Amino acid sequence: MTRLFTGACLWLMVLTHATPLSAVENTAWVNVTVGTSLAGEEIRTIGRSRFPDGIRTMWVGTPAGLWRKIDDDWERWPDDDTVNREVRDILLAPDASGITHWWLATSDGLLLTPDEAVWRHLNTGNSSLTNDDIHALHLSQEDDGTPVIWVGTSQGLLQLRDEESSAVVARSGGFHGGQINHLLGIEARSGRQVWAAGRQGLSVYTNGQWRRPDRNCHHRQAVHDIRVVNHPLGNRVGIATDQGLILIDPDNFAECRQVDTLHADDQPVIALTGSGDDGLMLLGPDGIERLQFARSGEISRWSWFDHRDGLPAPGDWIAGQAPVGHNELLVAAKQGLWRWNTGQHEMSAPGDTDLSLLLEGPDEQVKAGDSIAIGDSMVRLAVQPANLARPHAALYRLSVDNGESWMEWQRSRGFEVELRQFGWHSLKVEMIDDRGERRGPWQFHLEKAFPIGLVSTLLLATLAVIVIMLVLARVRRNGRRAS
Repeated sequence: MTRLFTGACLWLMVLTHATPLSAVENTAWVNVTVGTSLAGEEIRTIGRSRFPDGIRTMWVGTPAGLWRKIDDDWERWPDDDTVNREVRDILLAPDASGITHWWLATSDGLLLTPDEAVWRHLNTGNSSLTNDDIHALHLSQEDDGTPVIWVGTSQGLLQLRDEESSAVVARSGGFHGGQINHLLGIEARSGRQVWAAGRQGLSVYTNGQWRRPDRNCHHRQAVHDIRVVNHPLGNRVGIATDQGLILIDPDNFAECRQVDTLHADDQPVIALTGSGDDGLMLLGPDGIERLQFARSGEISRWSWFDHRDGLPAPGDWIAGQAPVGHNELLVAAKQGLWRWNTGQHEMSAPGDTDLSLLLEGPDEQVKAGDSIAIGDSMVRLAVQPANLARPHAALYRLSVDNGESWMEWQRSRGFEVELRQFGWHSLKVEMIDDRGERRGPWQFHLEKAFPIGLVSTLLLATLAVIVIMLVLARVRRNGRRAS
């Protein structure tokens, strides 16, 4: 029997032997100064695009309009109060004349420009749009080469051909309908796919037909974000939901599984991001979990970052976006931007981590391989890692008496173990360190000593009873002889 222990006494012991605070500080995540121009604006979305003047840079959408990063500051684009609106998405696509335009999805219809000098505003009053509250845009082509612009709105999904819109009708077993927040295109073996995600779930358009992949594994879960995930077994579609991360094979919807996110299991995933060797990052309410995959497709590393690594607490996340340099990316929360830089943060070096146990009662520290005698059935202990730069990011689990059954991974270092039988017991400890690497197992030996004092007392009591019985028997025999 094992269970988590968080008693005050043990907690004080853990703090006494913990890594100093200075060793925990690092620069894994750095708050990006947005400058005086963007200061005070609430960020609603983040993206990366090429602009009409040839500049390719990142941008953020706010209620005061779109801002793009120029050198060390931000400028509003376009810098025109008559044009600026809250921008949710940007798309480069041809208009009805065939000329490439920048299409901006806003809270008040569509904004179009070919050169930044001339703007057009399409809304329900002057076009065939049936809804002005637009969240997402996507460009695809029909078999004859005709461009189709997909428009996700708060009331459903539209298709634009030559700026004439037609609504995608919700059907049982087909398109979900409802608010569409995200659109994603992916090349699958079965053909080009368009994924539409919203409050009602997921719908996928392939070869002229709609399907619902979410019936297999995440029916009725709210979708917060979708992203193509570079997976060792082939591209997967990552789905951020209220109950965690879902990975779906776009060529086989039956290959749809909930991913074990050890640090934030069954917690909402608000957004997804990642780049190259950075792996996949899951943005959740309490922090960011980073997953890296082995060639087999299984997760090989779990890393955790929270407010102790420079992130806001809690993270009111909007999205993560594209690299801004080598192995570098940004995540956005309503209150600002944070930069991840793999070359600047400090974590434990591989192979330099050791581990011991601190036992409550004898207050004794036990090293791996050591043996110690204990007197109680209930053992309270704390795992003591050494040389971890970020001990708050580590995970631990225990196994008793060489059993194949392990406890669930947990962040807390405190455990309570019940040893029911007398004699020697083997205790194994495994750790996932602050780099996300699995370490151990470390083995310890505990002896539940037979209570000698109690045995002696019982023997003396038994001997006394025997002596009394012998005396009484002799008295009775003498009495019979006298009579």
